[in-house]
Amino acid sequence: MHKLYTWHVQNTFRHYSSTFPASIIKVLPNIATSDSPSRLFGLHVGRLIEQNKKQEALKLFQQYPNPPPVLYNAIISKLTRSGNKQDSLLLVEEALAKDIVPDDGNLIQLMVESAHDLQLVKKLYFDLKRHRRILNKDIHAHYLAAFYQNKQYEQVLRLYYEWDSSMLNTHSYSVVIKSAFELKQYSLVESIMERMKKENVLVNDHLLTVLLSRYHFIGEFQRAVDVFYEFKDSVVRIDVQSVTSVIASLSKLNRVQEAVALAKTQPLKTTQQCNTLIRMYADHGMFEEAFGCLKQMVDTKIPISSNTMQILCIHASQCDQRTFQIFLKTFDMLEKMKIFNSDAALLRDVIRGCRNCGMLSEMKEVYQKLMGIKQKGEEEIFHEATQIVVLSLLDAEWSFQEGDSMMLKLRQDGFKFDEYFYKGAIKKYQKMNANSRVDKIKKWLDDMHKKI
Repeated sequence: MHKLYTWHVQNTFRHYSSTFPASIIKVLPNIATSDSPSRLFGLHVGRLIEQNKKQEALKLFQQYPNPPPVLYNAIISKLTRSGNKQDSLLLVEEALAKDIVPDDGNLIQLMVESAHDLQLVKKLYFDLKRHRRILNKDIHAHYLAAFYQNKQYEQVLRLYYEWDSSMLNTHSYSVVIKSAFELKQYSLVESIMERMKKENVLVNDHLLTVLLSRYHFIGEFQRAVDVFYEFKDSVVRIDVQSVTSVIASLSKLNRVQEAVALAKTQPLKTTQQCNTLIRMYADHGMFEEAFGCLKQMVDTKIPISSNTMQILCIHASQCDQRTFQIFLKTFDMLEKMKIFNSDAALLRDVIRGCRNCGMLSEMKEVYQKLMGIKQKGEEEIFHEATQIVVLSLLDAEWSFQEGDSMMLKLRQDGFKFDEYFYKGAIKKYQKMNANSRVDKIKKWLDDMHKKI
């Protein structure tokens, strides 16, 4: 079979040998997958680009007589995917100059990959407009998206007002709506929605997610819920993020049972989804359900983030000591199982929780753990945690001496306490009738003010 295949390829090139330069005829049989010379050549040049031999590939491409559209498309796609966007643009310009228009898919791919380079996107867009009277709506949409990605929201709206409906699709409207939200032009969002209805432009899952998340972010919880129920039956596939956003809004409206019922219609898939549910349960004192959701995350191997644990930590510490103890046991267990790694911000919040619940021994253990992961750039977190620990130790009679020694040792080592700490410490020492220390701290406070 292999011999027959090779014979077929060789005869194909023999047939075309009078057309192609020797350098091209030489490379083609080695990579043959069909009897089309341009197809074979495109595969070879594409492989050179993948091997970071761009210059060799482009030099070989220039030797090909009258490259057909399929060849231009193959090389443009490979260049774009390999990050050579400027070379892709030059090849698009060369093709257009020969009245060859690359496939819309390749043009859109180039716009997406180059979205951060607004000048390149604009040049590509206007080159296309010069050669084509009507552009694909997706090309217009990605042109808008490039301005949005570069935070030029006013320009997105300017183009929206200039363009007629024939240039807009759901993706375009989505970009315009996001820009309107960024500029806090909420009435414009409603106007755009009305226009979409009149023109029978469908709301898809992406746009629904945009609307729900943005309305929730600005505190328009009822509007988010209304939009969800208005479009949920017409959207072909409702994204998990859409349901998560509306659950969060229902929770803010205290429609907990409705939110719980909606949550049960969706299997747990993402960390964000679980975090929203845990926050909802914790907000409404449903800690059994919150810890149950955390257990489901462990059982289904959904990644548990520091944010997940922070949500539980903050809410549990505001509830009662028993609930916070359950959190601490869960926290320790998950760390020992290496299901997640604590970061400095989470450990600081656990320290706060221990303080709120009067659990000083546990607080000291967590503080030691925090000091063990101390990293550059997180000095503010460590500074705050240290002050919390010292003030908490000073607050209890049995730990007062330890707190006093820790404060003096830290000052000796160059630790700079802030005004908030000193004022709090004065009250602690006054409560313990340690007046000599009160006078000393007041002097430290005065010295600090003088330096300022």
